[in-house]
Amino acid sequence: WRATLLNKMRAAGRLGGGIFFTLLPAIVSQGSAVRPSIPAVSLRGAAATLYPSVGSHHHQAVPSFTSSLADDLTAGLQPILRNLSAVHNDSAWAFSYRDADVTLDLCAGYSDVTKKTPCSATDDVYAWGSTTKSGTATLILRLNETGVFGLDDPFVPLANPFFKRISRGAADLLTLYDHRINDVTVRHLLQMSSGLNEYDDETIRLYQNTHRSTDLSPEWILLNSNRSFACDPGTCGIYSSTNFVLLGLVIAQATGVADWDKLDQRAWVPTAPAKRAAAFSSVRYGVHGPLMSYTTAEGVSGTCISGYQPVCRGPSTKHRRCVFAANDSDVRSMSSTQGWTCGNLIAHPRSIASFYYELLGPPSTQPDPILSPSSLEQMLSFKNESYFGKSNYFGYGLGMMNFTSMDWGFADEGLYYGHNGLTYGFGSQQGYNYPLEFAATWVNNWEKWIGPDNRGVPNELYTELCRIVRRHRQQYA
Repeated sequence: WRATLLNKMRAAGRLGGGIFFTLLPAIVSQGSAVRPSIPAVSLRGAAATLYPSVGSHHHQAVPSFTSSLADDLTAGLQPILRNLSAVHNDSAWAFSYRDADVTLDLCAGYSDVTKKTPCSATDDVYAWGSTTKSGTATLILRLNETGVFGLDDPFVPLANPFFKRISRGAADLLTLYDHRINDVTVRHLLQMSSGLNEYDDETIRLYQNTHRSTDLSPEWILLNSNRSFACDPGTCGIYSSTNFVLLGLVIAQATGVADWDKLDQRAWVPTAPAKRAAAFSSVRYGVHGPLMSYTTAEGVSGTCISGYQPVCRGPSTKHRRCVFAANDSDVRSMSSTQGWTCGNLIAHPRSIASFYYELLGPPSTQPDPILSPSSLEQMLSFKNESYFGKSNYFGYGLGMMNFTSMDWGFADEGLYYGHNGLTYGFGSQQGYNYPLEFAATWVNNWEKWIGPDNRGVPNELYTELCRIVRRHRQQYA
């Protein structure tokens, strides 16, 4: 199935040409065999003598391609991470890579800029914002596989009973929205084509910053946000996290949970074999408490590194993502709920790279994939619209972005799918490159939105990453 999909894309012209790493215990087909597990190898001591310390900004030689892929990626990407950190106030920039054989974790900068705490490539946990949407879409598609509902079913009957129950009868989707809400389907929500406007605007940011310990429930979000339609359902594309808050209600009703904060958002995580499950051990979804000490629906506690919101340098304007008081910049004391099923993912970068590798890469064709082939095909059914307004057209699937169709600097290295993330204090970029068969993520704690500023200029880190991997693939083919 995957080969057929790639051939179709080629025919359509859509397919173009602290340091730690492990040799991965991959689950990848070699004929009918499963590749044997290989024990992890830590370079935390030895690599520190080979490369300048985190936070320094020395130049390094261009990789010679005579060493391992992990060594060459480290030599090529670590200076770029250091430069990104230096440009953005010595903030933390972390990177994780995964293919069939290698997992690599890098970082540069400070996880706590105020205390000058060096980042840890192996231990630091970040908030991922809209990356959550791919996981939420996965849950919806798995429920669709069971026949609980269809993707083209109206969503209101699938969500409103639960919404009325958690609001104790005080709220109803049919009275909150105009009559067009009845025409919105599950697919519309998944594909950002419902016509609903974004809830997460300047007003919501100001409220969350002045009520930092308040966990904004889905009920609160829907009652206090913009509930207007930008267009009729199915007639336009507009990127709106509201869609994925509503999808959370659909999942909660279908799974019969008692309340919104009891929803198991980790239900997509593989549980066997143990080594496969271990790749996702850091994946958490905060529902209560601040990022520095949050709890999940399962009652698990965790912590996240500091993340920094931009400080406003002038009068507030609509859509400006900044705070006026420098003391409010750090989000560690802010609620971890972050929009619930649209943005509350907290994890180590390695788990994010593993998710996209397993979801889109070779493991997707193995027994017990994260999604069935038919569901994955649905997820990758892209619709080109100007989701961020003006002439910025690109392909959005079901909780999935087609980066090859964008002008964000990722279009020149072959087919590349994934999802960008931006939330209070954090920015990230992650996905799977089909021709080179790897997944990678890079994330910062400076709320830098990775991609849009490139305006067609190739992204430096991604371009260097692909160059190194391609050279190794060709050399050892």
